[in-house]
Amino acid sequence: MNRFPIDARPVALREGETVGPLLELLRRALAVPDGLHPGEAERRRFLFERDADRIPGARLWTDDDGHAYGLAWVSTFLRSAWIVTDPAYPEAEGPVALWTARRIRRATASGTRAGVLVPAGVRDGGRERALGAAGFAPTRMASILLSLSCENAAVDPSEHPSGYSVHSLLAPEELQERADAESRLFPDQPVRAERYCAMMRRGSLYRRDLDLIAMGPDGRIAAFGLFQHDPATRIARAGPVGCLAGNRRLGVASGLVREGVRRLRRLGCLSVRAEVPASIRPDACVPFSFWRSLGFRPVGRRRYWSL
Repeated sequence: MNRFPIDARPVALREGETVGPLLELLRRALAVPDGLHPGEAERRRFLFERDADRIPGARLWTDDDGHAYGLAWVSTFLRSAWIVTDPAYPEAEGPVALWTARRIRRATASGTRAGVLVPAGVRDGGRERALGAAGFAPTRMASILLSLSCENAAVDPSEHPSGYSVHSLLAPEELQERADAESRLFPDQPVRAERYCAMMRRGSLYRRDLDLIAMGPDGRIAAFGLFQHDPATRIARAGPVGCLAGNRRLGVASGLVREGVRRLRRLGCLSVRAEVPASIRPDACVPFSFWRSLGFRPVGRRRYWSL
C-alpha cells in the first residue's frame, strides 16, 4: 500500500465506488479499543449505503490504491460534523479537520459541533490539536465512554421487581410504544416508528433478541435497551437505555442490562461499551453511577468542539 498523499483532494461519496473503502475505514476505526462503538459505525454504514450518492456534505480521502484513510461529513441540518481517520495514519487528522472547517464556513453553518474520542489517560489527542489548528474551539459538551468485559461480568439471571418482566421487542404495537418511550426520554433525538422499523429490517447489526423491553405491572413499557453486537470484532454497544418515570430505583433497568449482557455473552461477545453524557438530566438516560454499579469502567471521553 502506498503512503497516502497528505495534500490529496477528497472525493464525494458515490454509490458502488466509495462505499466499500468507506466501510473498511469504519471497520479499522472500530477495531481500536477506544474507537467507534459498533452502533455508531452501523448507523453511518446504514446511512451511507442507502444515500451514498445523495450526501453532498461527505468526502472520502483515498490513496492511489483505493485505500480510504479519512472521512468527513458535515450536516448543516443537524449542525454536526463527523470525522473518521485511519488510526495507522495520524497525519490525516490535520487535512481532514481543515477541510471540515472550510466546508462549515462555506455553508455559513456557525455553531456546528464535532465530537472527539479521547482514550482514558490521554490529556490531548491528535484530533483535538488538529481541530484547534483549524479554528474549532472546545465546548462544555462531553460524554464518558465505559466498557465492560463480558468474561468478568455477572450474568446470572437476575430477579426482576414484582410485576415486571423483560423480553425482546415482539408485537407491532410494542414498536410504536418503544419509539414513543425513547422520544420522551431523548426529545433531542426523537424516534419515529417507521424509521425504527427500517433499521430493524436493514441494520446488519440489529438483532431482535437484543432489542429488550421491560414491561411493568400495568402492561406498559417501563424500560428499554438496545444492544448491538459486531461478530467481526466481538464488541457490543449498549444503548440507548432508558427507564420511564415511576419505574426507577427498583432495579428494572439494571435487570434489563444484565439480561442484555447475558445474551451477548452467549453470542461470544468480549466487551460491551456504553456512552453517558458528562452532565445528565435526571429525567433522561441512566447516569454514570448506574453503569459503574454494573461493572462498567471508564475507558475514555468524547469532547465536542464547535466552529
